[in-house]
Amino acid sequence: MTLKIYIVSAELGAQSASFHEQSLLGGFVLCITPALSLLEAITVAEKALHEDGYEVVEFEKASLFVEGDWSHEPDIITKVEEAIKNSDVVYSDFYSYDEME
Repeated sequence: MTLKIYIVSAELGAQSASFHEQSLLGGFVLCITPALSLLEAITVAEKALHEDGYEVVEFEKASLFVEGDWSHEPDIITKVEEAIKNSDVVYSDFYSYDEME
């Protein structure tokens, strides 16, 4: 079977190493994830985040990457190309918050 690319949106908690150091309450990131299935993509993204020191609060959304849906986001397209090239999870820019919004 051929790997597909999935976009997995994760909310991260305050205990994430980089957030904790900066006294941030949490944040969000997209995990661009090569996988055989949606379930595998979520599992692989969660493992990568944990290994990198992030506390996962929840996965907000996960879906198959469709290039046309992201054509207005060239940075995501570049990260998808990187994920394909390396067969590994690539993160979007992280968005953090320091107060409840």
